[in-house]
Amino acid sequence: MELTYLDFTVRLIASAFLGGLVGFERERADKPAGLRTHIVVCVASTLIMLLSIHVASLNPDTYFDPGRIAAQVISGMGFLGAGTIIRQGNIVRGLTTAASLWFVAGLGLAVGAGYFIPSAISVLIMLLVFFFNLDRHLGIKTHHFIEVTHRGGGETTSSLINKLLLAGIEITELTIDRLLDGRTSITIKLSRGTPLKRVQEIAAMLSAIEGVSEVSLGD
Repeated sequence: MELTYLDFTVRLIASAFLGGLVGFERERADKPAGLRTHIVVCVASTLIMLLSIHVASLNPDTYFDPGRIAAQVISGMGFLGAGTIIRQGNIVRGLTTAASLWFVAGLGLAVGAGYFIPSAISVLIMLLVFFFNLDRHLGIKTHHFIEVTHRGGGETTSSLINKLLLAGIEITELTIDRLLDGRTSITIKLSRGTPLKRVQEIAAMLSAIEGVSEVSLGD
């Protein structure tokens, strides 16, 4: 099947729009890969898929699998996705963003192949999952983590732990690491089922302790 320039244009624009919808949500959530990254990945994947189809149509008498070039996109996405995954202590961030990049790569390939309706339905499902935080609403999140970084010594660490104990907070696990810049990082794993609002209150309480430079949440 020989594609026209109109086909190319429509599919590339549709790819930018659908990939941008996913990227907008990631940007709104302040994730490592946002609007531009998702658009670029999706449009690039579409272009590669269009190239695969075009190359296959150049020699109709010769067998050429259009999926061979496109398949390398999915393999290559592992490197880009890995770049969005960050580990701090026991907290791992960026897994969902890495998965969303892998998704928009597949989305771009689908749009490039002309599967507009399945692509649009897939994006709708993704947005519903992101916007409504299904894992939280279904109550399947098991633990929350709080990462605290402070400039003080052992007395600051003791103060943090005492604050948690006095507040009656049930801690499942606590890890203390010394960073290369001399600061101390404390990872606090809260008990199963701790409400998100309570976690935010704990984070705010820890932020007010003298010497604390950073408090972040993870799950």
